[in-house]
Amino acid sequence: MTLRLLVSVLLAASAMILGNGSAGLADTGKAVTAPVITWFKPAAGGRDAAAPNCGKGVRSRKIVGKYEAKRHDKGGYRTDILYCGNAKYGYRHLEPHIAQYFGGWGSFSFSIGAVLKKPAHWVVQANGNFRESAPIYQCFVEGYYVIWTFYVVPVIQSGSIVTAYGHKGKTIDEPCP
Repeated sequence: MTLRLLVSVLLAASAMILGNGSAGLADTGKAVTAPVITWFKPAAGGRDAAAPNCGKGVRSRKIVGKYEAKRHDKGGYRTDILYCGNAKYGYRHLEPHIAQYFGGWGSFSFSIGAVLKKPAHWVVQANGNFRESAPIYQCFVEGYYVIWTFYVVPVIQSGSIVTAYGHKGKTIDEPCP
């Protein structure tokens, strides 16, 4: 990631792009949609948030972050937790995905929170967990933006976050909405 990218106008919006959300059913479940808009402001001074300390010797159940998550088919919110984890879940599992996403840990953590708080899609997976997703806009001062689809997979029973990742989509050659 370049400093120019980090210093660029970093604006993220979680908004319903597909209109009725009927496209893209996956796994064995049904997609559920909810329109949403969320704005992101970068950290003061243009610095990104420091990555969590999940290095050697740190226990797997150390809490990295807590996120407010919309309850599916119910009112209110729950708390989903990201632990340091191991190769199969948590921060250590998703660490390779952070390098593939724009803006480092701060943008990645923001995207997790934005998707969980107001997901555009819920897909029930075969194991009973949800794969929640929403579009995230990466805006550039040059007058274009990139739409990413960001996914978060929490364990529904415990609220523990298994993984999260972004998939780069279209580049739109006009100013951010």
